[in-house]
Amino acid sequence: MSKEDVEEVVSDSFLCLWNVSETLDNDKPLSPFLAAITRNISKNRLRKLSNNISIDDIIEFSSFETPEDEFEISEQTRLMLDIVNNLGETDREIFIRFYYYGEKLQGISSHLNITLSNCKTKLFRVREKIKKELTERGYENAK
Repeated sequence: MSKEDVEEVVSDSFLCLWNVSETLDNDKPLSPFLAAITRNISKNRLRKLSNNISIDDIIEFSSFETPEDEFEISEQTRLMLDIVNNLGETDREIFIRFYYYGEKLQGISSHLNITLSNCKTKLFRVREKIKKELTERGYENAK
């Protein structure tokens, strides 16, 4: 995103926060809520700006209970990124569009000029491959 886009995302985030300020619980921290708003507005902006999808552009905001939790999640995230980055271009695009951008399979298949059935099959195989990789690397409860 350009500097102007980033500034607009920040402005939109605070405007959204202001619009819902009456409904916020004063006993809960504000930062996770603001981070979620900013993340969602950023995602929407990136969707509008780019047809090129890179898994490296995906940033998630999380809060962790302990440093061990943070380490575990970061290791799982690194492993997931490795697996997804090693997929074929079409498989990677289907996976990212479906799970990250929340696009419907019909739209994905249309965009990639493949049949809906082929798109469903590819997504199923990608999920199975990811599950197998995670299980082989010690994540027994991979789903």
